[in-house]
Amino acid sequence: MTRPPITPDLLAATLDAAPARVRKRLDAAPAVAETWTWERSDDTWLVIAGDERVRLPHTEPVTTLTQVTCTCLLAPRCLHLLAVLTALPLAEAEPSPESAPLPPPDETTDAVRAEQVELDDAQRAAAALAWEAGAALLATGAAHAGSAVRLRVLRAVHACRAAGLHRVAAAASAVAQAVQDLAAERPHFTLAGYADELAELLETAWRLGAGPEGGRPEVTAAEVGVGRRSHTGLAPTVLHGLFTEAVVTGSGYAGAVTYLADGDGRLLTVGDVLPGGQERVRAAYRAGVRFGGLSLSHEQLSRRRIFTQHAAASPDGRLSGGRTTTAASQGPSNWNAPPLDALWTTPLDAQLDRAWTSADRLLFLDATVAGPGLLLETEYGLLRAVPPSDHTFSSCEENLRRLATTPGRRVRLIGRILPTRATVAALAVDGLNLAFDDLNGPMTPPFAPIGDDAPSPLRELRRILDRLALGGRTTAGPAATATVRRAASRLRRDHLPTAATLLETLADRASEVRRGVTGQAVPAPPDRTARAWLAAMTYERHAALSLSRARWLPDRRDTS
Repeated sequence: MTRPPITPDLLAATLDAAPARVRKRLDAAPAVAETWTWERSDDTWLVIAGDERVRLPHTEPVTTLTQVTCTCLLAPRCLHLLAVLTALPLAEAEPSPESAPLPPPDETTDAVRAEQVELDDAQRAAAALAWEAGAALLATGAAHAGSAVRLRVLRAVHACRAAGLHRVAAAASAVAQAVQDLAAERPHFTLAGYADELAELLETAWRLGAGPEGGRPEVTAAEVGVGRRSHTGLAPTVLHGLFTEAVVTGSGYAGAVTYLADGDGRLLTVGDVLPGGQERVRAAYRAGVRFGGLSLSHEQLSRRRIFTQHAAASPDGRLSGGRTTTAASQGPSNWNAPPLDALWTTPLDAQLDRAWTSADRLLFLDATVAGPGLLLETEYGLLRAVPPSDHTFSSCEENLRRLATTPGRRVRLIGRILPTRATVAALAVDGLNLAFDDLNGPMTPPFAPIGDDAPSPLRELRRILDRLALGGRTTAGPAATATVRRAASRLRRDHLPTAATLLETLADRASEVRRGVTGQAVPAPPDRTARAWLAAMTYERHAALSLSRARWLPDRRDTS
């Protein structure tokens, strides 16, 4: 059951106003609210904390303290209220309503995003606040981030939103939410994901001139970002259904997303993903699509051609419709006929270029079933297909096990690239949605877990970077000298001298101390550690991408 979100500025103000003793108690038990009883009625949540009761709205965002009550005599400056508020998800910035007027067709989106803009003083101050908050959090470590550090991040979110720095505000909000998820021991927290989000916060703030040596006179509109999801109007067009994917997130959302392609091969999506668990996935698949008055389900939409007028799409391909949008079915779609067949005839190197720069990471492959596992033979070599998830609602694994019993069968496959090895998460085969539809025939035994048969030589660098994000700079300081030296030696042995140098520089920065006025040693300001960590994270991301590409697309130069 999804809890109501809270605005970052209200949470920051509540933390700031709380007495020091209350904040100290919360720091000692940041997940205490998770041990209390949460009961939901039609219009309110009731949180039972011993003899005290906290009430808050059912679904509407919590924007003022007047929406929340506590029976404690110390409310609203009590532990009960503060702990409950910190257990709520952070509200996103002003979502764009689907009924809003749609912009006219525009072919200059990329040019607009690359347009140079000049920041004002308030924006530069907000970016600097975001950099300082991120650097302080990195130095402390997410596992040790108390209310004071979290307060700095929340203030940065509020300041950046108010200043119109939407991209860095979104990054700071994601970081704040991840720290909160870690403190509450929520299962969807991942260390690698958190480290990537923190790197995005620091990098974006740095690009906005917030670092100690920053200050570019102009930045691009893409670096500033947009507050609302922008939509570009589409000309009247025919959309061709491709497949439907099941979605279940660790943060409590589930449903179905259908992919379509226009006449130029651009991928677009229509989704029904709402708060809920696995039980709503199949219901969403068979429910009516909310787009242009269609009376089709996702199951039908994934196999039909749709003519649409007055629709729009966001840069990431999400279809949107307003009051004037219309859509009508025009018969079945066909993977083997234009324009869809062009998706499969596109060379793999071009597909990989797209997959590594898009959110969907989709590949379109023609292959022959080569054996159990499921091994597929393509013109680029052998690869393996695996289920996209281990959720019990999905029919995908059973379908792949049936497919594996038909060696020599030619298949047309849609899969999601798994960058660490030549493997795809299979989503659809020959027009069938593998998560929902059932192939006929016998099954092979359950697939054995598939490991990474060739671990990345960068794995030790990334492990140290993730560990620092979690535990703070002490994890790479003097106590870790021997570990860092061994890791740097192995990186040089693997012909990665830049990685080794960046790691050694990070260790040096994390170990720096300054002398106070009385001569005592104190940790140096966190800026230099943050810069060194960000440089190493940026290198690791790009180097890992290059190594992954080399696995997927081995050198096929003509040696004749």
